[in-house]
Amino acid sequence: MGSRSSSQSTGQVPLAKEAALASAASSLLNFEYFEAGPGRLPSATSQMHNLLISDQDHPLHAFVERNGERAEIRLEPDEIVVTPAGMATSWVWPEPIKVMLIWIEPMILKGFIEDEMRAPLTGNIIGNDFVVRDPELVKTAKSLRDAIEVRDVGTQVVFESWARIFLVTLVRNRAVHLIDETQEPDSMLSTEQFQRLGAFVDAQLAEKITVARMAKVTGMSAARFSTALKRTVGTTPGKYLLQTRLQRARKALCTSDETLSQIAQDCGFADQAHMSRAFKARFGLPPRLFRRQLEHGLVPIERVLHASEVRTPPSPNGQPSATGA
Repeated sequence: MGSRSSSQSTGQVPLAKEAALASAASSLLNFEYFEAGPGRLPSATSQMHNLLISDQDHPLHAFVERNGERAEIRLEPDEIVVTPAGMATSWVWPEPIKVMLIWIEPMILKGFIEDEMRAPLTGNIIGNDFVVRDPELVKTAKSLRDAIEVRDVGTQVVFESWARIFLVTLVRNRAVHLIDETQEPDSMLSTEQFQRLGAFVDAQLAEKITVARMAKVTGMSAARFSTALKRTVGTTPGKYLLQTRLQRARKALCTSDETLSQIAQDCGFADQAHMSRAFKARFGLPPRLFRRQLEHGLVPIERVLHASEVRTPPSPNGQPSATGA
């Protein structure tokens, strides 16, 4: 089993069956701790990004096949295997392993970056590198592991906090494609301009917000602002506002008992009927029915709260991304 020739033949290595597993989930990511003897996992495709992190003090030896390309790896303790959503992957490992697996939904990652970190995005978020060295991110992942080992009051709160720190560290260290500040000043909104715009819109959402007012916040003329916003997030100022109002309304339906008319007013809609028409056009059902489904557990609230519906820039080729992030 330890030789290279025997390891490469999946027929000579048993499927992984008996593994020591510990798992936990937050509103942002799923975490699994995995221990197993020599084994293999058949090819599978996930709609979530996956990060595999070694939890042993010596290199992890494995053979990995991704989208038909096979590679031998020796993963050092401070390295991470990154598998983007939508990529078919199979594994063979000839020696016992201890690993941490972190799963992140693309839309939740995008929503966290854009709505909470206030960073506009272009291109691929997770990156295309197969193996990356990131001691800081590995250390944060081990804090996630430690958090679930203590089953006590507040464990979930601690885990949720470390999940947020993990995503922030991932974004900062993996060089997420933020706005290129070297471009012409009026080609796209800078990160600072985008943050100012988001703060202004959030604070004034119940009021009438004109293109001129948004442009003033960014220090641009109305025409330059409209062009820059379109290039940054792929939509017009009017649609940007409508999407922001709809997202605020959807969040309010999840987190408050306010009447529909009050939510419509707080989100800047002309009236409840206006909100209902726009909400149904965007989400496929009216607000009243959406709230009823929430009450019966038919809609996962955590996904609603973290899925981004606004500030979604186009992919580099101008087409919507298949995975969203």
